[in-house]
Amino acid sequence: MANALAATKRPIYYSICNWGESNVWEWGATIGNSWRTTVDISNNWSSMKYNFMQNNNYAKYAGPGGWNDPDMLEVGNGNLTLAESRTHFALWCFVKAPLILGNDLTKMDDDTLKIITNKGLIAINQDSNGQQGTCVMNCQKNLQVYQTYNLDGGVYYGILVVNWDD
Repeated sequence: MANALAATKRPIYYSICNWGESNVWEWGATIGNSWRTTVDISNNWSSMKYNFMQNNNYAKYAGPGGWNDPDMLEVGNGNLTLAESRTHFALWCFVKAPLILGNDLTKMDDDTLKIITNKGLIAINQDSNGQQGTCVMNCQKNLQVYQTYNLDGGVYYGILVVNWDD
């Protein structure tokens, strides 16, 4: 598939989905632009947490042109609270995950639109350095500190105060 896409001589984003099996993070960048690091996400907080935490195990494999994918966003699907939806989007942005919407765009409410069009978070997600944010402090606790860099050598710090157990 990768060879057929390359033969078109057109820029095509190639996402590999094998649900985080076969150590795809080790070889995915040789044939695609992103690779699933996790099982399918479900529309609930515990599934989002699981996929986010699982994805963090492979930060060193992501970079410009190739990204770890903890699965699509559940923002706007009606099961997450507003705070959970905001957190979900912010987490995906900070770890440079592909921002693939899993909601029905024709039924999106204003709150969902505000979340997915947050220019500050999208700028962090889309910066050309492309390095996945990583936890640098309190990584096994509810108050976690993540860090990533932008192309100019600046540092973004995100302090994530997440009640993972609730």
